[in-house]
Amino acid sequence: MILTPNELMLFLVACKDAIAEINHIEMIIDDSQLANRISEVHVADNLLLYGVLPDYGGDYRDEEGVMYDNGLDFLILKKTEYTDVSYNEFNDLMQETLMVARKFLTYVYSEKNNPNTCPTFYYLKEGSEKITPVWAKAGCNGYMVSFNLRTEL
Repeated sequence: MILTPNELMLFLVACKDAIAEINHIEMIIDDSQLANRISEVHVADNLLLYGVLPDYGGDYRDEEGVMYDNGLDFLILKKTEYTDVSYNEFNDLMQETLMVARKFLTYVYSEKNNPNTCPTFYYLKEGSEKITPVWAKAGCNGYMVSFNLRTEL
């Protein structure tokens, strides 16, 4: 079954419990909601994990029915006061958030191989994983981790 908003929220909670560096989680729908919600977050709340509600697209049809591609994006961010950040501090910030992005993806793989919190992750479309740097998005820096699940409707 496609990943539902309730399952996404349960997964975010499990990530916060499993990854010590994550202090704040939220589910969002797009950049405008992120910008709106981030204004209520303080630098002391770092690191931040935002799960973007997935989009769903038809993938292919097999003997069991139509399969759907669930496009998932997760933002691992650190709210930043730019006036205080030197080049070296920015590098350190990107290093820190990348290491957490790696932990996050490792957690996703563990859910695929031994589904506990989110059985839908069993359907991880291997090879779809991508880690992309994020700069100055709503006053934050870090990485976006993206991947797809291939599920039934």
